[in-house]
Amino acid sequence: GDPPRPSLAVVRGGDDEAVPGVDRRRWSRMLAGDLDNIVLKALRKRPEQRYVSAEALSQDLLSYLRGRPVMARGEGMAYRSRKYLHRHRWTIAAATTVLAVLFTALGVVGWQAQRAMREAGRAQAMQGFVADLFESAGTSSASEPIDLRKLLDMGIVRGERSLARQPQARAELYGVVARLRLGLGDYR
Repeated sequence: GDPPRPSLAVVRGGDDEAVPGVDRRRWSRMLAGDLDNIVLKALRKRPEQRYVSAEALSQDLLSYLRGRPVMARGEGMAYRSRKYLHRHRWTIAAATTVLAVLFTALGVVGWQAQRAMREAGRAQAMQGFVADLFESAGTSSASEPIDLRKLLDMGIVRGERSLARQPQARAELYGVVARLRLGLGDYR
């Protein structure tokens, strides 16, 4: 008959300890996988299914110790990938962390750039609004001096018209007018 897997034989063993001081289940987990396959390949009934030489067995044992894929396990891509990931887990974890930080930083920079562009656009709109307000106030009548209170009232009326679709800019305009009115002593 076919020999049992070493990982199962350790669990089913007699009363003696498989390895002194090591629990049978833990020892079974240590043997499961590659070591099971290496031992089973070495013990196969047909000689053509066994290792070709002692050197081939030695190479598989060295591959196991180095964390590389063993020939007894097969050529599965998933198995080879798991071995590769396990062998290089710290490098992959570091690279993944660096990439995550990089993409997060790029996202933050992009968000800040968009925010800066919106602020610059709003500042330009306010600058253009104030410049237009003073230009229109200067052309009304050259003989009459400009009254600051009338200019502020004109600014409110014009702001409600031209900034109707920009509530944030309109609120900012109201804040500026309010500060100017407080400076003039118009507390109402």
